[in-house]
Amino acid sequence: VTAVSGEEALNQLESHFVELVILAVDLPDISGASLLHTIEHYRPGLPTIVVTASDNLDAALNAMREGAWDYAVRTDPSVFKDRIRHS
Repeated sequence: VTAVSGEEALNQLESHFVELVILAVDLPDISGASLLHTIEHYRPGLPTIVVTASDNLDAALNAMREGAWDYAVRTDPSVFKDRIRHS
């Protein structure tokens, strides 16, 4: 299931058996950190991966301190391909 806002995400968690959350930190109605805290309160131990823009690494690290299992950096696909080629 997908959600485009924090409120919709919480509704989805209540109505579906979700086994993994992939959470963007830049939601339109709530901060990713606040939503992560709420998810952790209602579903302790639910695996959550935070997705952040490449210039917002601090937000991802803060989310991990708040209980996220891991984070992924969202980049432009062409930048990702260039990094892979030059590695």
